[in-house]
Amino acid sequence: MSEPLSVAVVGFGVMGRHHANVYAALPGVDLVAVVEPDAIRRSAAAELYGCATFADLEGLLAAGRMDAASVASPTSTHHALTSRLLSSGIHVLVEKPVATQVSEARGLAALSRRHGVVMQVGHITRFYKAVQQLRREVRRPYLIEARRLTPTARIRDVGVILDLMIHDIDIVLGLVDSPVADVSVAGHALNGTPFEDVAAAQITFANGCIARFLASRVAPDAERSLVVAEAERTYRLDFGPPRDLRGQPAAQGTRALPGADPALGGADRYARGRPALADPRDRSDPAAAASCPTAAGGPRGLSHVARGALAGVR
Repeated sequence: MSEPLSVAVVGFGVMGRHHANVYAALPGVDLVAVVEPDAIRRSAAAELYGCATFADLEGLLAAGRMDAASVASPTSTHHALTSRLLSSGIHVLVEKPVATQVSEARGLAALSRRHGVVMQVGHITRFYKAVQQLRREVRRPYLIEARRLTPTARIRDVGVILDLMIHDIDIVLGLVDSPVADVSVAGHALNGTPFEDVAAAQITFANGCIARFLASRVAPDAERSLVVAEAERTYRLDFGPPRDLRGQPAAQGTRALPGADPALGGADRYARGRPALADPRDRSDPAAAASCPTAAGGPRGLSHVARGALAGVR
């Protein structure tokens, strides 16, 4: 019988707790440590999982060998922490966005290859079954519209493009088999920080497909949807909780009817030829892989990071 995989979680905030919970429940995995600078959170981790805790990464590395680690700390710390782990020969699952700069992301990818270890990035939405089904069925889309809106901002050290829109960019790049021809983006910073809270972007591909994105973390209501139009049919995915024809949350154990679009009063104008898809939140693998497009420099109205965030898709 093989030895269990020993893993650690670096960062014990909202996402770090998710990672720790999953590792603690997975067979063949041993959650050996949590790294968290906050003493109260460290105490909570020790009580919940009975594992070792450390205030910093160096303490973890000095304590002994592990096979892999999740980096779920603030985005601005991803590059330094992931670099240190990869250089120590440890496989890393790093939350998205992988870094705040394209150069840093590329450097991490090169570092993982140099040391022969795996670096995965937490783009979990690409593993939803409905997204995987889209990739199997979509052939030549001419228009894609993605909306990802929320009333709250959980990540505060990057803008909404790297926080939320990055999921939809990743999905769209997997659906359109064509080089990027043009990118435009604009946004607003509304909460007194240098980072944008609302952003709209458009990617035009060489084959003529247009992908439009809207992301906000100051919206009055949550919405996560994706519409993919082809000549003969259009797919619509609602990533939110199931709702009935009146737009109300569906009763437990039920699912919204295929074709029901609450925003259109229950009539889905895109229903013709559109097959019903699986629940888009259903996923076959909680892990996620791939690098995420990030960059710096570009149009006005966005933070210096988000200004060129879409440049990484070129």
